[in-house]
Parts: sequence; C-alpha cells; structure tokens
Amino acid sequence: GAAGWAWQVLGSDNNVRALPGYGIRRVRVKSANRFNPVRFDPAPVEICMQCEIVLARPVEQPLFAFGVHNELNEPVVHFNTHNIAVALGALPAERPLTLEITVRLPALRPGDYLIELGLDDGILGAHRLLCHVYDAWTFTVSPPADGRPQSGYVQTSGASIVLLEAGQ
Repeated sequence: GAAGWAWQVLGSDNNVRALPGYGIRRVRVKSANRFNPVRFDPAPVEICMQCEIVLARPVEQPLFAFGVHNELNEPVVHFNTHNIAVALGALPAERPLTLEITVRLPALRPGDYLIELGLDDGILGAHRLLCHVYDAWTFTVSPPADGRPQSGYVQTSGASIVLLEAGQ
C-alpha cells in the first residue's frame, strides 16, 4: 500500500545543480498501484511524481520543468509550467514544500531513461536557475512481450490504417 511509497533522497549522485539554500531534496513515484516503479512495459503509462523542495527565499514566479531523457541523453518528453499554462503562484520559503506532477507518458522504446526536474525563478526566457536535478529518477522500459520491436522513440497507440478500394 501507500506505506511502501518511500522517498528517495537526492544528492550529488543525482547530478544536481543548485544555488545555495535551494534544492529538490527527495522524490517518489507511483503508477497505478505500484510504488517507486523502476520498470515499465512499452505502453502509455500515467505516473505521479512528488518532489520535496526547499527554498532559501520565496520564489515569486516559479517555473518548474519535467523531462524524460533516453540513454543517449536525448530529451524524449518535456514540459514546464509555462508551456502547459500552469501558474503555481508565489512559493513561500518557511518550510519544505511538496510538488506533485502527474503525466501520461507515451509508449517509449525499450531502454533506460531518467527523469530530470528543474525549478527556476522568473518567466521563460528571463529566468534564473534555482535547482535542477538531472537524474532525479531512473527507470527501464522492457522489450515488448509480443516480440514486435518499436523503431521510433515514441510508439503511438492512437493510430489506424485502413485499406481503401483503389481510386478512393
């Protein structure tokens, strides 16, 4: 159950870049009834990630980003609060805060992936880095059970192909 949803403490092994006093201290992930999963099937999956952040000072215009990179360090999924039109509002600095990110990942090609998180202050194009964790969570996408390989980075499940009669 939820008691198994333990926090993973982040440190220098997680490739952190931060200003003094700012940090994404720990994270945890769940998907369906699985807590802190590290392996997924090559199918669309919804994940919920919580991250605990600490701030040296209040952040007036938080810009939060989430990305998934493949084993070649290529970004395959990315969004931030600006491009999904989410305004978090000013973040206070008195105590640690928890942000929750819920995202439906597309069917990814089998391989190893990592999740990157970032918190900046300001608007896109005029912001300053507060804390980025480049290896916040790692996971593996298993080969498909049916043995049919995927050739693209992302496999879509919302496609159809229909044979029409000649001349249509």
